[in-house]
Amino acid sequence: MAPTATGGETVKVLDVGLAKMRTSTDEGDSLTSPGVVMGTAGYMAPEQLTGSEVDHRVDVFAIGVMAAEAIVGQRPFRGRSYGELLASISNDRILLGGRGVERRTLESVLRRATSADPAMRHASIPALASDLIPALQALPTTVSDPEAQTAWES
Repeated sequence: MAPTATGGETVKVLDVGLAKMRTSTDEGDSLTSPGVVMGTAGYMAPEQLTGSEVDHRVDVFAIGVMAAEAIVGQRPFRGRSYGELLASISNDRILLGGRGVERRTLESVLRRATSADPAMRHASIPALASDLIPALQALPTTVSDPEAQTAWES
């Protein structure tokens, strides 16, 4: 949590990647090995799940999954194995529930962020933020707290 200029607090995601302690006996410059799958599968982009080449767009995917999970209370893609999870990512669409054009706009942003095709995702985290933040702010609030930005229907 970080304080805001208005006295509130905001959550900042600092790193969605993996960390590894390096020792003086480590060889090479790479922290991970090509073809090795590492991470929490439910937040991994399909290219990570298959051990394929990855780039910064895997972080866009992970943020999209986390945002969807925060909104509906569960991850948007499910599977007991990598194969089932890959099938879910490829075939299932993020559904937030509720009504209204604002919800459909938010679903569209999250679907783009979590596209199985990396080329279809937002090009960067700032690009995702420029779509996601206004989509969240456009949602009607249903609570009496004027400080609340969004509220989610059951």
